[in-house]
Amino acid sequence: MSNVYDFESHDRGLDEASIWIARLDRGLTEAEQEELRMFLEDPNARSQFLALAEHWDKLDSLSRLSDIMPPVAQRKSRRAWKLSAAAAVVVVALVAGLYVLRDDTLVSPPSPGASLALYETAIGEQFILNLNDGTTVALNTDSRMSVVFSANGRLVVLDHGEAHFEVAEDPYRPFSVLAGGTLFQAVGTEFSIHVSGPDDIELIVVEGAVRVDTQDHGIKTGALEPPGLMPSGDTVAAGSICLFDADTKRIDAINVDEIAMKLSWRRGNLVFTGETLETVMQEISRYTELEFVFLDEASKRVTVAGLFRAGDVDGLLETLRANFGIAYQRTDDGKVLLSGR
Repeated sequence: MSNVYDFESHDRGLDEASIWIARLDRGLTEAEQEELRMFLEDPNARSQFLALAEHWDKLDSLSRLSDIMPPVAQRKSRRAWKLSAAAAVVVVALVAGLYVLRDDTLVSPPSPGASLALYETAIGEQFILNLNDGTTVALNTDSRMSVVFSANGRLVVLDHGEAHFEVAEDPYRPFSVLAGGTLFQAVGTEFSIHVSGPDDIELIVVEGAVRVDTQDHGIKTGALEPPGLMPSGDTVAAGSICLFDADTKRIDAINVDEIAMKLSWRRGNLVFTGETLETVMQEISRYTELEFVFLDEASKRVTVAGLFRAGDVDGLLETLRANFGIAYQRTDDGKVLLSGR
């Protein structure tokens, strides 16, 4: 199997992808299903495969891997959203006998009649996707989530990163999000969840309400099955921000302007209103592979206010130099050195 992963050239990768498109057209054997799963674990292979499928208008072949396949994400704005085939479509969907790779472990299939899809964005990527129930999800940089629909419920497992949900009403199928061991359930709502660590979660409720239960109801083990209506838990109302860590849960009010600033990433912007430069660079780091290094403590405490384009590191650095007295120097090993002038 080593020849599947050892791409000697771009052309060879396309040849491999072409073979798999043809196999999908005529149907896969059980052994080929396992080979395809392994083939798609390679990001480059996955990218070429999905791009070729779209080019040949063969995405209908991919749909055969799942009864419920959320459609390819549509760009809301070419300037605000970057969408790549590698990030936007299902990495591995399941049919009877296929398993889904998540966090380097195999997650067992959902119950019969349910369907699962996996979405992920690379660092610096953002996209909007429309689930087939009418729910809209904006997925921020470096995020990964599984989507499971069944006749009884809708479940998103947000492994890491940030997602904003505008949930379509369905009184017969509750919409739930599992993040870091905490279960969130929508009550006709619009909300955002940011998972920056297993015990570090932020919930912002824009509209409606969200019920929160720190019990995961066993969803992490066994078959992935959307839960029914939550029997217990706290209700977080619109206009609230809820912060979770390993020991505490804190709910605070948040006004419309603050919500707009916190969620400005959906328009490709980052807004700061007096945060320290250290905090600002921690946020900027989510959108780039560059590493920022402070050469002095004083520069960390410089306060920054303004609107910046997510991923526009050059523009940010020039603004810091011109308006905030911060010098910078790039190094060959991907670091940016920051210091006060």
